[in-house]
Amino acid sequence: MARADVVTVISEPMARYYRQFHPSVHCIENGYDGELLEFARMRIATSSAPTGGPRVVRYMGTITRDRIPENLLRALSRDPQSFVGNLELEFYGDSRLLQAAVDRDFPSVRRLLRFLPPVPYAESLEKTLSADLLLFVETSDRSSLSAQGVLTTKLFEYLAAGRPILAEIDPDSLAAQYMRRASPDHVVSTDPAVLLDGIRRLLAAPAPTVDAAFVASLSREAKTREFDALATALVQAHRSR
Repeated sequence: MARADVVTVISEPMARYYRQFHPSVHCIENGYDGELLEFARMRIATSSAPTGGPRVVRYMGTITRDRIPENLLRALSRDPQSFVGNLELEFYGDSRLLQAAVDRDFPSVRRLLRFLPPVPYAESLEKTLSADLLLFVETSDRSSLSAQGVLTTKLFEYLAAGRPILAEIDPDSLAAQYMRRASPDHVVSTDPAVLLDGIRRLLAAPAPTVDAAFVASLSREAKTREFDALATALVQAHRSR
């Protein structure tokens, strides 16, 4: 780092960490591919998607031991019968750990869940865009600035999809901060009561109010422009020396 003119990182906590060692650190997040999402939107628009039926909550990706949405399951188990026929939770990917947890601890909600195999990336974007709600579950590592600064591509794609998000994550986590900036309508909590109220509210509400300018600023096109401007300024500074 001592030989670098500038340093780039992918989140503000990482920037705070690396500013201990370098005077010029810039945050340029990973972001989402807007072009791929637009292609997915066009495919959805030209397909004959079925209407009616239960509202669908989707989670895209592998369920690991630290991503089992236990608080949401606990919330649904308080009154599972009220959701039968009205709500369906779909999990795309390896969900064997989740299935075992449901069978062991939350059997009353089993009929609300569907476990589906992984789908190709392009199809996963279509599933994300066409969901009634998106479920976001991640564990935040608060052990260091560097660790807590990791933001997944899934987060940015969920925000760009413009669908309501039900997030079982620490409300103080970095991902939660991005969700609240993107929309005040996203539900972010680890409290079963808040999650239960939130899922009922989101199911009854229209599309969320989204800060389109903020979400657009997270696209990889926008991030490329940021990096290009930084690189151009660096080259010009060298030429003027």
